[in-house]
This record gives sequence, structure tokens and C-alpha cells, in this order.
Amino acid sequence: MLSLCKALQSVKSPHPGDEVSEGISEDTSTMYESGLTQLLSLLNDCDKVSDESHLAVAHAVITGAGHCGKHYWTSTVSRQIANDIISRLIDLTNSGSVQQLLAGGDKADGSRVLATVLLLIREKLTKEKWKEYPIHKHALVWCIKHLKHPNVSPYLDTFLPATLMMLDDYTDYHRILALGLASHIVCNVDSTELRWYNRADVIYQAIKPLLYGSAPNVSNAVHTCLLHLLPVLDAYHTDIPAKPNKSSEVFELLINSLHMESNLAAKKVYAFYVSKYIELLGIFCVRHMKLLLTVLISCIEDSYFPETSDTQRYALKSLATLITHAWPRIPSHKDSILKCLVRVVSDLCTSSTELPQDKGTLSQLSEVSQCFKLLQTACPEVEEHYKALMSDCEHAGLIHCLKCCFS
Repeated sequence: MLSLCKALQSVKSPHPGDEVSEGISEDTSTMYESGLTQLLSLLNDCDKVSDESHLAVAHAVITGAGHCGKHYWTSTVSRQIANDIISRLIDLTNSGSVQQLLAGGDKADGSRVLATVLLLIREKLTKEKWKEYPIHKHALVWCIKHLKHPNVSPYLDTFLPATLMMLDDYTDYHRILALGLASHIVCNVDSTELRWYNRADVIYQAIKPLLYGSAPNVSNAVHTCLLHLLPVLDAYHTDIPAKPNKSSEVFELLINSLHMESNLAAKKVYAFYVSKYIELLGIFCVRHMKLLLTVLISCIEDSYFPETSDTQRYALKSLATLITHAWPRIPSHKDSILKCLVRVVSDLCTSSTELPQDKGTLSQLSEVSQCFKLLQTACPEVEEHYKALMSDCEHAGLIHCLKCCFS
């Protein structure tokens, strides 16, 4: 296995740099391709892996995993060779998949391989020097994402510290990378186990600062992760009044951010997640009813530019979700909701005598129609208002939206 180790050493770890840089020189790329080709050739010459060769296999796994993704040190050719290396390792270890190669199973002793891989990675990814070893870092990411329940739990003590270390970094790249790992861990570890030793709360406290003033792409990753994490932290009991919890805390912050945000890209991200948090909170979203309705109506009515049409559509979807889940409180707010829906139909239709033809506007009118229908279900008394509007008004768009309530 000495020649195999030499081949592994020929694939140098790239110089630490900007993870989103455009690429490396052609000579360096050729060097990586040559090293990977040499490694693949040696693996192809092997018939099987002996019990004493786990260290060499672990190095090969790290090398292949670190090069099979799209990174600044990889090329199309090197990624293909790296994937071939992983496939060859699966064959040599009699594994049926990457997960079996890592975690073991009926046909492979993968758990021993993964333990060696993690030991080698942990030596490099220290708090002071982890950025100097991007191949090891991405090999760890690759290992985590290829493990599913129940194979993630035994390695939490290695996975969580590395994830939290990247999450604490100042670059958006590492934050998004860490948030993706945190989501994967939460989805593939039992809720009870995540609550042991306050692990779930530690993850939440690490994510919480990113709720304030993050870039839109970071905010998107933050809320995706929190929607997986919050149900683990909050146990809902629908038969008794719920006390404010972390879901409620995050939701209040979200709607305040949506209300105050001036950046259109960030506003669109916040608006997209409002309906998902309403579904998560259920009837308990009524705790935020006054502010929530104010914010949603503002987003629906203040969409003057094409760039804000997505925000308006997400707000309409959130309004429909709110009416569905908080229907006992809707009668108290039916007048403001009805006025808002009539105004938005008037704004969307440039002509009062014919319907718009573009698909985007028709899609938004469909969302408005759904809101009219749900409002009628929650408040049967608005049916008289609908009939009055249809008889007294000749606006084609409004009549089109209201007809769905009587079909």
C-alpha cells in the first residue's frame, strides 16, 4: 500500500483561499488530474481491500470526496475521476452504496473506514487551521450528507463541533455550508437524541444571530434550517393554551423584519417563509394577528414594481394560509381583508373591461380568488358583499375572482 499512499500524497491540498474564487491555473489543475488518475489506476489494480488497509482506504475516501464536488480547485475531468475513485472503493469494499461504504452494513465493514476518515479529518480541522485544509473540510461535508438516519447519531460528537465552527465564521459561504449540514443533521437524528445535553438548543443559539441583518441567501438557509429545528425544540400541545416558545419568537422577528426591510431581495425571502411559519404555529399564530395582518396587507398593496410581484404573491399565499389556520379570528378582520383584496384586483388589472393576458398576473388573480373563497368559508356573511359587488361593479377582473365563490 506504500505506492497507494504516495499517490495520495501527489494530490496536494489546494492553497487556502476564497471558496468562491473563479479557479486555479491550468498547470495546477493538470497536477490534480494527474494525481487522481494515478490513484484511480492503483485502485483498479487492486483485487480487494485487506483488513490492514483501512488507513489507505480512508485517505482515498478523503481524496475522492474532496475532489468530487464543484470547487475552485476542481475541473470537469478531476470531478469525474474523483467520482470513479469513490465507485471503485465501493466495489473493492463490497459495499452497495456510499452510505454502506461509510457506515457499514451486511456486506461491508464501513464503520471502521468512517471512524478512520473522521480521525484523519479531525486532526486537520482544528479551530486555528481548519481553513488551510479545504479538501478535508469538504470531505467531511460529503461524508455527513451521504449518511442518513440512523447512521448520523453515532458521530454527532464529531459532526456538530465542525458544523458549529463553520457556522461561526464571518463568510457567507461557510455559514450557508454549515446551515445545510445542520439541516441534514436535524433531519437524520431522532428528536429525543437532539434534545439530550441541549444539543438542539446549542444549534439554535448558534443560528439565532444570523436572523439579524444577514444577506438574502444566508437568510434563506437560516429559515430552511430553523423550520426543521424548531419542531424539535417546541413540543406543541393543542389541547392547552401554548406559552410563547422559540417558534413564536422567530416568527415575530420574521414579520418585523419583513415590515421594516427595504431591500427587495431580502423582503422576498422573508415573505416566502411567512406561510411556512403560519403552518408550523397553526392556531397559535393568532398571538401575532394584528401585526401579521398589517404586514401582509402592506406587502399586497405596496407592490408597484415588477421586482415586487413575487413578494406580493408570497404575501397572498400567506394570507390564504392565515385564513385557513386562524379562521376563528378572521371575522374581526374581514373588512380590512376584503378591502385589500378588492384593491389588489384593481391594481393588477390595467383594464376594467377585460382580463389581463400574461400568465404572471393571471396566477396572482388565482391567488386572490383563493383568498376570496377562504374568506367566504370563514365568514359566510361576506357572501352578501360579494353579490353586491358583482351586481354593482362592472370590473372584469373582480367579477372573475368572485365567480369562483359561487361555482
